[in-house]
Amino acid sequence: MRIFGQFKGQQLRARILRALSSSLVGFGGTNVLRLLGNLALTRLLFPEAFGLMALVSVFTTGLRMFSDLGIRSAVIRSPRGDEEDFLNTAWILKILQGTFLALCTCAAAYPMSWIYGEPILIDLLLIVALNPFIAGFMTTRGITHARHLKLVMPMILSLCCLAGGLLITIYLAWQLQSVYALAIGSLANTILRVIAFRLFLPGIKNRPKFERAAIGEIFGFGKFVFLSTMSSFLINQGDKAIFGIYVSLTLLGIYNIGHVLGALPLLLMRRLIHSVIFPLYRLRPPDKDPSNQRSLFKARRLLVTGALGGNALMALISVDLIGIMFDDRYALAGPMILMIGLASIPNIVFAGYTNALMAYGNTRRMFHVQLATALSQIAYLFAGLIFLGFIGGLLAPALGAITTYPLLRRFVMPYKALDEKADMGFLAAGFSLHALICWYHWSALTALAEAGV
Repeated sequence: MRIFGQFKGQQLRARILRALSSSLVGFGGTNVLRLLGNLALTRLLFPEAFGLMALVSVFTTGLRMFSDLGIRSAVIRSPRGDEEDFLNTAWILKILQGTFLALCTCAAAYPMSWIYGEPILIDLLLIVALNPFIAGFMTTRGITHARHLKLVMPMILSLCCLAGGLLITIYLAWQLQSVYALAIGSLANTILRVIAFRLFLPGIKNRPKFERAAIGEIFGFGKFVFLSTMSSFLINQGDKAIFGIYVSLTLLGIYNIGHVLGALPLLLMRRLIHSVIFPLYRLRPPDKDPSNQRSLFKARRLLVTGALGGNALMALISVDLIGIMFDDRYALAGPMILMIGLASIPNIVFAGYTNALMAYGNTRRMFHVQLATALSQIAYLFAGLIFLGFIGGLLAPALGAITTYPLLRRFVMPYKALDEKADMGFLAAGFSLHALICWYHWSALTALAEAGV
């Protein structure tokens, strides 16, 4: 009973615990549902379908990131983040952004199909173009809940909508036996989320509003967030875009399945950092009080330890897990998970530092770090593909993060947010443990290297 009592009340500790548990449950539930959906869909569809949707996802994600105004982050950190005029202005900007994204997606449908030599990409992109337009009307209530670390209700609604969208996708895949089921299913999930957040999440009712001061604050904060997210696209999606040119759709589809599982620990780390640690930087700046620094370091170390442990466990069971869940067509996803986990180690350890820069409003330096990481990672990706084949390209994220760590260190140190000794220990432990796991799965890695040449 004492444990449950820690979650009650409006004190910061209780709010953090509730936010942390909600993020964990939401992340776990989301990925369990997606895994169950993939298990069903891989039996109804062919690997090339997932390769096609990976290309669609690369483009739509990139377009969304290239037009990111930092609206969510601006609301979370702004002193005016609870004012109706500020929120309604942010809502209108989101609608305009969504409309712009939809038009750009339609315009790019033919060029994308020509670049990759897949005419069906035209139809798929025209369908998914409705996603950003509809998502633009999403209420700002979810952002204000995140601002105050109230994540339980948004998490429940998101899981329910995802479950509904997956059921629709599976039904369409059964009926159509086509990649169109994946595109229409993603659209169904977006519609369900917009409706559910509007009907069931408490908060203000958004109305059209253009306030010059709010627009100035959002754009002033968001100009470097916009540039940073452009770089983040290259970091998080550049591999699929480049692999799509160098490898077959079948191998790309298998990689997409492997990436869903292999990136789980890193994605969980980023989710918890953004949901809990980012607001905490605003509430308890580490440079203002040594006790704030100790609390943040303790929280980060716990998260990194858990993420690295989950990363190692996923790598250890990767080959057997794929063999149990999927048929032989997806066997290479097992060693891919292992390599994705290896490349994730530095990113797990360094996660959160750019959020510290954002919390202090220093989005310029955050952009410099993201850009340097993106450029180095892309360079390593091409070099890896040329000299080591597909398996070499998988190592690019780790090399990019390590290369740009000195720059990150320089920018974060003035805010007393750098936990350098712990970082070095985590890197040594993570790589040592993963080296043993790679040795254990050496035959599977050899098969991947031969297939990806």
